Amino acid sequence: MTLEEVIQASPVRVLEGSYSVLRVSTIPSTVNYFAAVSDGSEVTIVVPADDAATLDASNAEGPFRMLRLEIAAPFAAPGFIAAATTALAQAGVNVYVLSTFSFDYVLVKAHDLKAAVTALGARRFPIA
Repeated sequence: MTLEEVIQASPVRVLEGSYSVLRVSTIPSTVNYFAAVSDGSEVTIVVPADDAATLDASNAEGPFRMLRLEIAAPFAAPGFIAAATTALAQAGVNVYVLSTFSFDYVLVKAHDLKAAVTALGARRFPIA
């Protein structure tokens, strides 16, 4: 598949709820987090926005909305993330990106959600 074919076969889904991104000292066991990354120098977690206030965070950002890019060809589409983030950057939308084995997640500030969806649709990502 070409990159354009992968893009056109990879729906973007807006997930329910709002999220916060926090820098914490350790990964908490008391909250249901979406993602946690520990790189040896800091720990970052993504949690539902309602849970953010219950945690001891040195920095917090949000609220974010989450877009799931359901890539049709994981590990076989060079430029896929670049295409999505370039479209968002050109629309003035800042992003926080996470990936799992099968999906890519793009967090955008809640007030930028409409602009993000419009930009991705204009880039020919199908909006689910």
